[in-house]
Amino acid sequence: MIFKMGGLGRLLFIGAVSTYIVLVWTQSKGIEFKGGAKDPSIFEHPQDPTVYDKEKAKAQGINYANLTCKAKGRPWVKYKWLKNGNEIQISDKYTIAGGYLVIYNPTYPDDEGLYQCIAFNGKGADVSMPGWFALTHVGEFDKTPRPPVTVTEGRGFKLECGAPDGFPALYYGWYKGHVANRIIPNERRYISHKNGDLYFKHAVVDDAGDYRCFVQNQQETDFAGGLENRSSPVITLTVNRDLNPPIRDREPVITLAPEDITAIEGYLSAELECFDDAYPDSNIRWRRLDKPAREGGVEIAFPSKARFNYHSYALSIPLISQADGGIFECTASNRKGSVSHEARIKVKSAPSPKVSKLTKPLVIGGEETLSCEATGSEPLVYSWYFKEDKIVTDNVKYVVSTDKLIVKNMDLEDKGGYRCIVTNQVGAGTAQVTLKAKGLNIIIPISQQNGMVGSTMTVTLRWEGLPVPTMEWIKQGEVIATRWPDGTVEKTSDRYDVTREGYLIIKDLTPEDGGSYSFRIQNELDSRDTAGTIYVAKQSRIVQGRGPTDVKMEQGGTTTIPCEGQIDSLLESVNTWYVDGRKIDFVKESFNYKRGPKGELVIMNANVMMHDGVYTCALATTADEQTATGTVRIKGVSEAPVGVQFENVGSNTATLRFTQANTNGDSCKEYVVEAQTEFDDIFFTDRLWTQVWRGLATSKSLRNGPGGAKLLSLTNLKPNTEYSFRVTCLNTYGMGEPSWPTEKNRTSPGAPPRAPGNLGYGNGMAGDVLMSWEPLKESDWGDETVGYRVRYRRQGTGDRFREVYIDNPEAAAYAHTQPPAPVNVPYECRIAAYNNYSVGPEATWIAYSSSGLPDYPRNLEIIKQTNDSVTMQWEKIPNFNGPIPFWGVRYWREEDRPRAARRNSTREKRAVSFWWDTWLRYIPEEEEKDETGFQYARLYDDGLTKLPGPSDKETYILRGLQPSTLYNFQVRANSHPYFGEYSNITRATTMRTGNPWLIGLKGTWWIPILFWFMVTLLIVLLLIFCCCCCLWCKVRRRRKPKDELFLLAKTNGKARNYEVDVMTDYHKGILKKFRDTIIRYVSPKPVTDHLAESDALPQTIAGQIEQIEDPDSANERLLDILPNRPDFAFDHFCDGVRPEHPWLSDLLEEEEIEMTDDHRSILQSHQEDLAAKVDPHPVINHMTENKYFNPMEEEYFMSISSKEETNNAVIDMLKDRPDPAFYHYLMCLDKQDSDLAAKIGGPDYQQDIKRLQLEMENKALMALPLMMDTRKQRPRMVADGQYDDDDAESWHIDMPMLNNIDDFKMSKTVAVEPAEEKKMSNMVAAEPLEMKIPKIDSVDAVLPPPEIQAAHPFESQSGSTIEVEHGNPIIIEIVGDAKSVRWLYEGVPLPNDELYQQTTEGEDLHSIFISEVTGQNQGCYTCEGTTEYGVVNCDIFIKVREPRTSSIV
Repeated sequence: MIFKMGGLGRLLFIGAVSTYIVLVWTQSKGIEFKGGAKDPSIFEHPQDPTVYDKEKAKAQGINYANLTCKAKGRPWVKYKWLKNGNEIQISDKYTIAGGYLVIYNPTYPDDEGLYQCIAFNGKGADVSMPGWFALTHVGEFDKTPRPPVTVTEGRGFKLECGAPDGFPALYYGWYKGHVANRIIPNERRYISHKNGDLYFKHAVVDDAGDYRCFVQNQQETDFAGGLENRSSPVITLTVNRDLNPPIRDREPVITLAPEDITAIEGYLSAELECFDDAYPDSNIRWRRLDKPAREGGVEIAFPSKARFNYHSYALSIPLISQADGGIFECTASNRKGSVSHEARIKVKSAPSPKVSKLTKPLVIGGEETLSCEATGSEPLVYSWYFKEDKIVTDNVKYVVSTDKLIVKNMDLEDKGGYRCIVTNQVGAGTAQVTLKAKGLNIIIPISQQNGMVGSTMTVTLRWEGLPVPTMEWIKQGEVIATRWPDGTVEKTSDRYDVTREGYLIIKDLTPEDGGSYSFRIQNELDSRDTAGTIYVAKQSRIVQGRGPTDVKMEQGGTTTIPCEGQIDSLLESVNTWYVDGRKIDFVKESFNYKRGPKGELVIMNANVMMHDGVYTCALATTADEQTATGTVRIKGVSEAPVGVQFENVGSNTATLRFTQANTNGDSCKEYVVEAQTEFDDIFFTDRLWTQVWRGLATSKSLRNGPGGAKLLSLTNLKPNTEYSFRVTCLNTYGMGEPSWPTEKNRTSPGAPPRAPGNLGYGNGMAGDVLMSWEPLKESDWGDETVGYRVRYRRQGTGDRFREVYIDNPEAAAYAHTQPPAPVNVPYECRIAAYNNYSVGPEATWIAYSSSGLPDYPRNLEIIKQTNDSVTMQWEKIPNFNGPIPFWGVRYWREEDRPRAARRNSTREKRAVSFWWDTWLRYIPEEEEKDETGFQYARLYDDGLTKLPGPSDKETYILRGLQPSTLYNFQVRANSHPYFGEYSNITRATTMRTGNPWLIGLKGTWWIPILFWFMVTLLIVLLLIFCCCCCLWCKVRRRRKPKDELFLLAKTNGKARNYEVDVMTDYHKGILKKFRDTIIRYVSPKPVTDHLAESDALPQTIAGQIEQIEDPDSANERLLDILPNRPDFAFDHFCDGVRPEHPWLSDLLEEEEIEMTDDHRSILQSHQEDLAAKVDPHPVINHMTENKYFNPMEEEYFMSISSKEETNNAVIDMLKDRPDPAFYHYLMCLDKQDSDLAAKIGGPDYQQDIKRLQLEMENKALMALPLMMDTRKQRPRMVADGQYDDDDAESWHIDMPMLNNIDDFKMSKTVAVEPAEEKKMSNMVAAEPLEMKIPKIDSVDAVLPPPEIQAAHPFESQSGSTIEVEHGNPIIIEIVGDAKSVRWLYEGVPLPNDELYQQTTEGEDLHSIFISEVTGQNQGCYTCEGTTEYGVVNCDIFIKVREPRTSSIV
C-alpha cells in the first residue's frame, strides 16, 4: 500500500511516522512540550568578583577561566557577553558554551574588566548584573640595592618591605641571613599586614644582620624561580651599642598608627594595626567608643566577632557588618607614660533592591510606574533595562527617575520583564518587574452550585488573563452585577456583590435566586464567558430528639449516640463526629469508635481518659452544615487529686493537703498516700514509691480543710529525710491516677526512729562475750551521723549494766574481753542508736560467752556407703556449747597416699591486747590448706546434708565420691572464728556402680547385642546411600574441563529468575594476590568488552571503565569492581585475559604456579652477567612461541636498540611469568653459554631441561590426534558449562552451525584492539587462539546450554560512580528484593541519623539520603541485604566534584 501512494502521500506518511516516533521517544525520556513562548529570566548572575589563579590552574592542567550565567525561557535561550560595555566576539580567546563565557589563557591586565551577560531568545532578552573578573598576580620586587640601616641599642626602628603590587592581598614575611631563619613576631617586633614593614620597639645588639622581606598572595600562588624571585634585596642592619648604659626609660610613641578604613559588609575582614616605640615594652589596649574621645566619647562593647592577635598589635573583625563599625582607640602605656590614637571603621554594603510587586498588568494605552527601592551605601546608581536595551528618558515612552520607571502609552509590545540594576562603589544588585498581558481563559466554569435558603452564597469559578478585564454576571439575559478594572462594582440589588476574583456573592438567598447564570470577562484583547446553574435548597436540620444527647455510662460499656437529619432530597450529606473539638478517625480509632448505618456514633470499651467529653455531630451537605452536641460522662476511676502540698513538717510528722478532682460518677472510698525519699534505689530511673498511709475517706486522720481541701496528718516519718508524696483515690471502679508529686521537703532532725536489728553473738577466745548487730541504714540515722550505746550484764545477777558508746555508724559488733567471763554463760544485752539530738529506742537480746576452741570429734565412723556417698556419724563435742556453723571434712583416696593425717595440735591463738586496741577484736578463721592428695568439704545443718540420728551424735552425709574407691576421712568443728582439731581417721570403700543395661535383663543378654548390631547396620546403610547420591550428582552435574572448547549459548531475552552468586573469597584472594601483575600487563578495554559481552559486567559500568584514559587507573577500577560481581565473572575475566596473556590466565586459574622466590633471586643476582653475555633475540622468539611473551611484547623488545637494555627488559618481565618460564629461559641459555647455564641452574640443570623437553613433546603428540579427529566430525554445536541431558529438548537453539574446525577456530579468534600500553610502543592483533576440541561422537547431538540465571539486581548496579559537588546532598536508590538491608561506608555500618537517612519501601527499593557530601565522607557506600540464597552487596562510589565557583584554581 505504501508503494502505491504518490510522492506526496509517501511524504506525509513518513512525516506522520517520524512525528509519532519523536513523541514516543521524548515521552520516554521525560521531555515535556509546553506551549507558549517565555521571556528569558537570568537566575544565576556572574559572580562579583571572579578570581582566576593562573599558577594553580596550570598545576592542574587548566588553561582557561569561565564566568557563569544561567537563564530560563522558551524557546531555548541564547547568550552573548559584554566586556566593559562592548560585545565580545567568539574567537580563539573567547567561547560561549551554554551561558558560560570561557576565557582561554587569561593574562593580566589584558583580560581584567567588567563583564556582563545578555540572555535572549525570540521572545525577549534579559541582562545580568555586571561582574568584575580579576587575575591573581604578584609583581616583582625592585631589585635596586637597599641602603643599610644603622640604629642605636635601645631605640625603636622599622625596616621597609617595599613590596610589589599584588592581588588579592599579600602575605608578608621576613628572614634574617638564611631563609630558614624566619622572623617570628613577638612582643618586641611586629610585621605589618598592611605593607609588610618590620617594626621593632627597641633594638638589641643581636638584631644586627642581613634582612629580606618576602611575599605571597592569599591564593598561595607559587612564584617562578622559587623564594628568591619573591624576596626583596638585602637590607643590612647595624646595631651600635649604647655608650651610656643602662637604656633610659621613655614613654611610648606610636610608630604604626591605626588608620581610617572603609570595609565591605560581609566581605573578608576589617583590620586595624597599632605599634609603638617604647622602653620598657608597653602594653597595648583597645577600646570602642560611641564618638571621638575629644567629644566625650564613652566606651561601648566590642563586636562579638572581634579578635586580637600579636600581643594586641592588630584588631581584626571577620565578615564585618554595619553594626560592627565605629571608632576604635589604641592606647600604648608603660611606666613612663601612655599615648592614644583613634581610627574609624566605616562599613559599606552592596545594594539590595526590592520591588513591591513582581508582576503588574499591562493596560493598553495607559501608563505604569515601576518602583525599585534599594538599600545600601550611598551613592546608589539606578539603571533600567528592557530586554537587552538600557532605558533612557525620552518623555514619550519612558521616564527614568532614579528608582522609578514610568512606562507611557502601553501596548502589547511593552509586555515583558523590566530589570533594575543598582550599583555603588562596593557592588551591585538587581530586581525585575514584569508587565504581563495574558489571553483570557475560563479555567473552572460555574457548572452547578448549591445554596441554602436564607444563607449567603458565593458562586465561585476560576479564570485567568491580563490586563484585568471587566466582569459581568448575567441572569436570564439581564446584567445583575458588573465589576470594572478599577475595582468599582455596579449592581442591580444590594444583595449582590462581585469580588476581585469574580465571585458572585448573593445575600439572604431565596428560592427565586435559583436558575441559570452567565459570567462574562472582557478586555482590550479578548472576551470569554461561561454559564451554570444555581440550585437553592431548603435548610437542613437535625431532627429534634434524634440528635446527640447527654449520656452517662459505665466504664467498659458500649453506647450509641444518634444523629439523624432532614435534608433536601437533591443534596447528599455526610455525618462527621468530633470529641472535644477533635475529629474522630474511625479507621485509626476502630477499637473505640465506629459509625452506625444511619451515621450514628457507637462508643465501645468506654474509658474515662479517652471517651469522657463533649461530642459534636456535624451534618454537612454541599450547601450548608448543621451541628448538634451532647456530653458523655463515663462512670469510672477517679481523676488524680490536685493541689497536693507537704506542710507543717516536724521530725516525724507532717500534714498533707490536697483537693479531690472529678471522681467520675463515684465518690472516693479510700485514699492511698505514697512517698519517695532520697534513700530509695538510685539504680532506677523512676525511684520506687512506698505506701505510707491508706485509709477510708471517713478516717479520723483525714479531715476537711478550707476551700474543699482534705488535710491528712502523717506520722511515723523518718527524721532528717527528704520526702515527696503523691495521693491516689480509690473508688468502686478501681484505683485512679496518682497525683503529681509534691515538692521535695525535708523533715527536721530527731532521734533515730528504730534500734539496730539482726541481733546475735559469736564465738571468740574462751570467756569473751562477742555481741553483734546489723548497723542502721542512713535513712534511720535521724541526723548527719549516728552512734551506738551498748549495755550488758550477766543474766540473773542483778548487777548494773556496763555501758559502751561507739561513735561509728558502721560498727557491727562489740567484744567484752576483760575480765574474762565464765564459759558459755548468758548475758543480757541492750543496744540503742543515738545522735546529736537524742537516743532512739532500745533492743534487748541474750548473748553467750564464748566456749573457746572446739575439741576434736570422737568416735568417727561410717555407717552407710553408696557408689558416690557415705554417711558419717560421731559423738558430740563434750563441754562445748558454742555455735558450730559447719563441720569441716578432710578426705583422700588410699592410692593417693598423702602424708599421714594426724591431729593438729592447734595452739590457741589470742590477740595481744594493747592500750590502743579498739573495742572489737577480729581473729580470722584458719583456712584449709590445699595439701597434695587431700580433698575438703563443709557439712552444713541445712536439712540436706544433716540426717536424723541419735541425740548424742552428729549424723551427716558426704556426696560426690567416686564408686568402688577406698577413702580415708577426718572431721573437725568450726566455731567462728576458729577451727578445731581433726578427729581420728576412718576408712571406708564406696560401692561399685551397676550396669544400667543389665539391670532387669537377667537371662536376656542377647538384647543389647542385637541393639548395637542394628545401630551399626543402619550407619553402614546410610554411608552407602550417601556415596551413591554423591556419585549420581557428580555424573548428572558434570563440570566440563577448563581446557575443552565450548561455545557459550545465551538466551534471547531476560532470565526467568536469578540467584545470588557472589565471588568466593578464594577467587577474591587470587585477584588480590596478582593485582599488581594484572595492572602492569593487562589491556583493560578488550577485557572489559569481553566481560560486558558475557553479561559478567553491566554495560554502564563497562562504559565508565573504558572512558578512563590511563590503563593503570582503568585496571584498578576494574579490580575494585570485580570482587563484587558474581563468581562466574572470575572465569570470564580469565578468558578475557587469555588472548593477550595466556600465562597470566594460567596463573589465575592455577594451571601453572608463579615463579619461586629462589628463581627470582637467581635471575636478580646474575642479571648483570646475563645482560652482557646473552643474545636476547633467540630467547624472545622461544618465549613468544611458548606463549610467555605476546607479539606486542616481542615488538617492544625488538624496538630496543641496546643489547643490555633488551636483556634487562626480558629478565624483568620474566620474573612475573610462571615458574616453567625459568626453565625455558635456562634452555635458551644452555644453547648459548652452557657454563653460565650451569652456574645459574645448578649441577642438575641438564635433567631439568630434558624433563621440560619431554613435557613439550608429550603435549604436541596429544594435541595432534585430537586435531585430526575433530576435523572428521560433522557440523554440530557444543554448549559451554554445566548441562543436563533431560532438559535438552526444552531448548530452542538458534545458534549458527559451523562447517569445519577452521570456522570453529576463526569463531573463537579474539582481536586485541589497539590501546595505550605500558612498556610497548604500539599494539597489534593477537594470534588466533589454539583451542583444544574434545572428541565428539559421529552421531548428531546437540548439548543444551545451561539455564542461565541472571545476577541479583544489587550485583548489576554495583560499581557505579556518582560525582557530587562539594557540600551538596544526594539520594542513592537501589532496586532489588532483599531483607535486613543496611548501609555501610568503607565497610563500617552507618547510623540512621540526620546525616544518613536510610529508608526501605517494601523489599525492593532501598535508599539513603546523604545531607552533605564532602571530602571527608566521599568513597564507597555499600547497600547490603540478605536473600534466600545469601548476602548481596551493591557498591556505589561517590566522588566529590569541585564546585564551579568563580574562583578558578
